[in-house]
Amino acid sequence: PICDSLGQMAKANDMAQLRLRLAVEAARLREDVARMLAENEKSLAAMEGELAAFRERLAAAAEAAASTDALTGLSNRRELEQQLESRIQTMRPFCALLFDVDEFKSINDRFGHQSGDEILRRFAAILNEQVRPGDVVARWGGDEFFVILDCHLKDALRRCQQISEKLTRRYEFPVSGKRLSVPVRARSTA
Repeated sequence: PICDSLGQMAKANDMAQLRLRLAVEAARLREDVARMLAENEKSLAAMEGELAAFRERLAAAAEAAASTDALTGLSNRRELEQQLESRIQTMRPFCALLFDVDEFKSINDRFGHQSGDEILRRFAAILNEQVRPGDVVARWGGDEFFVILDCHLKDALRRCQQISEKLTRRYEFPVSGKRLSVPVRARSTA
């Protein structure tokens, strides 16, 4: 449309008419530029909002990764220490349990580290299922798991026994096309 309009202006003989058409086209051009600028600003604001949301998700993911054990998906030792410190600072009653997979080294030696890792993942999942929301389950290191229970000692001792019974079982998993069944016993300390 602007090319057609300019073509018509070139054919005009009257200077007043030419000036009028140029003024109209300049006004139309300014409107188009203003509209494009407004659209660009709106798009830029939307992109900045998306970028801010992405940065927040990235920061949350980084924090989660820094506080999560890569193998089991449980809290790691760093997160556990922060949770303990928080409970100590707020003087909330809590009890700590430590679970250890008995003779884990022999499982790794006999069946391989991949099998050992699978047992740790399943052990962690079962342990995590046994606690209430707000309690903390963390991999302390190797085959040791730490649990913070928001309760008093009497309840913790009862729950420790129940959790140990759930953890002590045969863990089945595939190895080289076969299904292995490995007995695992969990030793606990409250």
